Amino acid sequence: MTARACYRASICSERSIKRLGVKKSALWLVALAGATLACSAPQSADSTGGDSGGAPRQGGVLRLRSTTDITDFDISTAPKTSARSVASYVYNRLLSNRTGPDVPYEDFTLAPELAERWELSPDATAFTFHLRRGVKFHDIAPVNGRELTSADVKWSYEYWSRGPEFQGKKLPASQYQWFFENLSSIDTPDPWTVTVRFKSPFAPFMSYAASQYNAIAPHEVFDADGHFKEKAVGTGPFMLDAASSQTGSRWVFRRNPGYWKEGLPYLDTLQELVIVDDSSAEAAFRAKQIDFLDAPSCHEAERLRQAQPDTGYFEGVSVAPLNIYINTRVRPLGDVRVRKALALGINRDEIITALQCGKGEPALSGALSDTFTVDERRKMLRHDPAEAKRLLAQAGFGGGVDIEWLYTKEYGELYQNTVTLLQAQLRQVGINLNLKLTTRADVQAARRTADRHMLTATTKTLESDVESFLYQMYHPNSTNNYGGIS
Repeated sequence: MTARACYRASICSERSIKRLGVKKSALWLVALAGATLACSAPQSADSTGGDSGGAPRQGGVLRLRSTTDITDFDISTAPKTSARSVASYVYNRLLSNRTGPDVPYEDFTLAPELAERWELSPDATAFTFHLRRGVKFHDIAPVNGRELTSADVKWSYEYWSRGPEFQGKKLPASQYQWFFENLSSIDTPDPWTVTVRFKSPFAPFMSYAASQYNAIAPHEVFDADGHFKEKAVGTGPFMLDAASSQTGSRWVFRRNPGYWKEGLPYLDTLQELVIVDDSSAEAAFRAKQIDFLDAPSCHEAERLRQAQPDTGYFEGVSVAPLNIYINTRVRPLGDVRVRKALALGINRDEIITALQCGKGEPALSGALSDTFTVDERRKMLRHDPAEAKRLLAQAGFGGGVDIEWLYTKEYGELYQNTVTLLQAQLRQVGINLNLKLTTRADVQAARRTADRHMLTATTKTLESDVESFLYQMYHPNSTNNYGGIS
């Protein structure tokens, strides 16, 4: 059940847009993807100011806020926020999706990355990729800048899928194992060709080959350490600067001078500053300690606009709403009448008005944003307290029912306010939400336990195929089926 759809605002100074070589439309696309941005002029090799319009130029430092620390560099096990940074900066995948200021947000056309071209068998069971030559891993021990080959693709895919080579090594389950459902074999007829075969047709794999979480990693790191928890070495545009990084404070990524895309990246340095508290992040932005502010509420955005009138402002509907995960395996939530009462007791319009400055749309669980019109969603997600009370009474809870909700302050002020408002709304129909405060790590760990009641999370990994969304949320074999749906 989805509690709300977010309406996101982005603010960024005109000067910083020009200095970064990013057009407004590109930032608008980022906003639609759910990143709410505020930005000041970033540090640059050219500190003289002035109009820096035109073609992008190389140099500069971009300082970003991270709401969580990077605790694990292993994409297969790390929290998604950690994995996203590492995957985006350090690694490449075989394919990607078209990007750029002129590419519509909904355009998921596949594009070459480490693979220059590819073929799909007529029965969608075999996928052959022809690798780009001359791509080298970062010049960091223990890999030391060697060239990437098809053997690296085979090794990486077997690691992410926990293939036969890794059986018996007592590794934790891979959160992206479902990318390789019914995998049969991975063949490498030569150093530049790899064929991935499945036991049955699996067309979504084309999309999964383009996922940032399906990166190509060198085996040497695992061979030396037995894990990827402490090192990140890839072929990507940036290299982890471990010496300049500090756990709990900042993570620094330097330009890869040997990057295979000539002339890229433009930036010399990316810094992720760990700032958990929203008010501290806003203060850091005001003090020009960070260049982009990720996900302020509409109220925060307005305060920043008033305080810093030279900032630009971008807003749009997010595709990553807050989802409520109801554990259908335990009482009283195993009763469909109780779950329906929960849905009917939520007033989404009130949430949008009170917390989103009146800007937003109701989001329907199990459907993408364009599956139904806004009016259709409003009819399906109606607020009906009387019917909610009737269903609870029919289920034997006429005197009310207690439900535990695990939550954390680490998700930010907007999340806390949403949970508090939901608690007040549901109390009116006889559902008492007992809020149990815990850490973000504990909430994430509890998602896969069978005895908790309710918790929340954002939308799952969404690739350019509906299978990625539906399988994760609802398939009985999915490790991300937090509701125990079968």
